[in-house]
Amino acid sequence: MSDKLEARGYQLYIIGRILKACGSGRNIIVELDAGMGKRVISFLLTKYLNPSDRVLFITPSRASVRDTYNFFEKLAREGNLKGFKFGFLSSGIGSSYREYIIKNNNFIFTTPVTLANILSKNPMLSKFDYIILNEVDKYVKRVSYVPVYDEVTDYLAQYQLVYPWPKLKFLLPKEACWIGLSGTLKDVHTIRSRDDAMFKPELETIVKVLYPKGKEVDIVKMDDILSKTDASKYIWSNLTVVKKIPVNDRIIKQILDGLTEAIGDITKILASRYLKEKENELVSSELIEKAISTIPRDDVNRIRFLRLALIRKFITASVPDHYKRFILRPSIMRIMRRKIENFAENMIPHESSKVSRAVKIAKEWALSGKKVVILSSYIVTAVEIQKKLKEHDIKTFLLTGKTHNKGKIINSFKEEKSGAVLIMTPVGERDIDLPEADLLIVHDVINTPKTMYQRFKRGRRAYVAILYYNETYEEEKVNKLLNRIKNKYPWSIIIE
Repeated sequence: MSDKLEARGYQLYIIGRILKACGSGRNIIVELDAGMGKRVISFLLTKYLNPSDRVLFITPSRASVRDTYNFFEKLAREGNLKGFKFGFLSSGIGSSYREYIIKNNNFIFTTPVTLANILSKNPMLSKFDYIILNEVDKYVKRVSYVPVYDEVTDYLAQYQLVYPWPKLKFLLPKEACWIGLSGTLKDVHTIRSRDDAMFKPELETIVKVLYPKGKEVDIVKMDDILSKTDASKYIWSNLTVVKKIPVNDRIIKQILDGLTEAIGDITKILASRYLKEKENELVSSELIEKAISTIPRDDVNRIRFLRLALIRKFITASVPDHYKRFILRPSIMRIMRRKIENFAENMIPHESSKVSRAVKIAKEWALSGKKVVILSSYIVTAVEIQKKLKEHDIKTFLLTGKTHNKGKIINSFKEEKSGAVLIMTPVGERDIDLPEADLLIVHDVINTPKTMYQRFKRGRRAYVAILYYNETYEEEKVNKLLNRIKNKYPWSIIIE
């Protein structure tokens, strides 16, 4: 094997658990914190398999497929690994050549969509002994809409899986050993029907809905790994430090406070009508958001709630050129004038103070030779950040859902010798690991602890700075999020 691979007891422990499960006819799911070597474990597993064994490695994005394939090829060359031939499938190659790759390699890397397209046309190609499901939690929908939820009926349960898994799961061999890998398995997802909404543990859904029926599934949790192996010895080298950065903006604070107050008024109305059983609890807008599917769609207050919540999100995550037109709507202006004395159109800022703060921090780090990653929810914000950084002659890279040459951009950023900034939106950053990053700036957060934790870990040991508008609802939102992350994923994160 490669001399560059450090021998870690916890990785060998996980491999042993995988081999034991597969050898006794069971499937397995392993929870391992981000940055602790899921790809290394997958590679080391080949040392204990027969050269004739066929392994399928499924990962959510094309960038992840190519990156993992290159990682395996590099380690195989360095370690003179014999017996296994690696091949990856992509949407850019013809169907006949894809079949050639599957038939002539015994370790295949692919995305779910590419694989589903191939196996739908030729199911006979689905002959594998081991199926590794990388980021297995990504195959369950965060919110699923089920016509009539049924614990037993598998057909209805398929609504809970992301495309193309409702079909792909039946194209994969049930007799193979399914190995699920994830850094976060403590979250829940929402199942909404016509009349109700419920929350289910994602791990339970993965086992019941994604995995083949009739086979037991072993679960290896991060807490078990920490208590039984040397993993804690390496946790500190995987540490992520998170710092909150307040942005002071008097006008934005007034606008956000006005919207928050208006949302609170509507929350009370909706709670009194539809959440009577919660009358002894403090009803928050977050609770209303969770229960929104149970509120009639034609309820005018439901519509107002969603509209105001979206505008508030735009103000914290976007730029004035984008959100200004929403504030100028007559109904919103009436709210602003009720909440803010003498409010007028010219009070709306021309530039985002949060964008300016992100640019200032990124500029300082880049000029000192550091690599910076900035995460933003919206493309318009990412483009604005890039524009302002270019004005300071900072080397920048932009990655969004519209980016076609994703792999090339990522490699260019990684290979850049001097300071540089990579700006990414959620679709653009999906399943990308950037251990080269020194600083990760989060322009705006969302409420989901799992997603934000995964974003924090994009840079592995990078320093994370979260921006928020000071003394507004966004500060409370950030504090709640970080507390939830600390409780769910406490292994390698420090919040200053």
